[in-house]
This record gives sequence, structure tokens and C-alpha cells, in this order.
Amino acid sequence: METKIPIRDIMTRHVVTADPDINVVDISKKMLKENVGCVIVVEDNQPIGIITERDIVRKLVSKDIDPTSTTIKELMAEPIITVPHDMSLLDVTRKMAQMKLRRFPVVKNGKMVGIVSETDIISVSSDLDRIRAELIEMSRGRTMTPQEERLPQQGVCEKCGELSERLEVVDGVALCEICRYEFRR
Repeated sequence: METKIPIRDIMTRHVVTADPDINVVDISKKMLKENVGCVIVVEDNQPIGIITERDIVRKLVSKDIDPTSTTIKELMAEPIITVPHDMSLLDVTRKMAQMKLRRFPVVKNGKMVGIVSETDIISVSSDLDRIRAELIEMSRGRTMTPQEERLPQQGVCEKCGELSERLEVVDGVALCEICRYEFRR
């Protein structure tokens, strides 16, 4: 994996944000609508916290607390930890491991410009491995055979976005086992 890549090159630019006074039911609906696993909580356009699906399950659902009367400010993780947009992929990966966090908002000059998650990092790693393999094959003067393309790889499924230990390329698309099954039906 190329580790000197600045995180701005792989981050997700669209960041879903919310006011801290929104209740958990409304934020859950927003997360479903936006198809995201977290929302950055902002006040006066500044990130003050983060709420994840995991926070909702662990801090609310498992304790049988009413989600309509609970605001996300009561559940969010704070203070929010950010990374600068020019931090290297390697440094962000190390920070995730050290802090046991799965995502960081990305900032430039104090302003949030994106978010980077472990899925983003795994995705770029998988893509770089595939590119590297193709370049090696090109330098040898041949392309990968269909059998070689079907060899299992670790990475993110290009259809559902889930991490998979056994990706296979089907019609040029890396698919997990479930998506391959659905594709072949």
C-alpha cells in the first residue's frame, strides 16, 4: 500500500452533519436516508462530536432508553478528534489503531473538508494492490487470466461497500460472496 498518499486524496468529501438537539429517532432516519454509519455533530458550523450506529446501539438501545426523548448530544462522542487534510495515509492508519477509532473528520485551516474511515483506507489499499498486480503482469507482457481474476482478495465490495475477506472480480467488478451470489441468480 502506498502510505505517503495525503488523506485528502482518499477521504469522503460529503460529510453528513446534524445539530446536537436532534433526537435519536430523527438522526437514525437521516443516517438511513444518507446511507452512512455516522454523523458529525456541529454547532455554529464547528464539529463538536460524532454519533455512530454503534453509539446508538450501545448507549441507548441496549439500555432500553426512549430514543424520541434523547438528543444526539447525550450520546455523541466528544471531544471530536480530527486529522489534517495533508496527513499521510500511514499516519492516519496508525492514529486509528492507537486510538481504536474507525473514522476521523478531516480538517483544513480549521474547517471540516471531509471524513476518512477505515473503509476508505481498506478500499484504497485493495485498489492499489490490484493496480500493482496489473502493472507487474503488464511488465511481464501478459494480462491476468479470468482464473487469476477470480482468486479471492481482501477488500471492499464495489456493490455493497462491505469489507470482505474473499472478493472476486465478476465482469470487472470486485464483489463479496453475497453480491456474487445475487449477481449469478
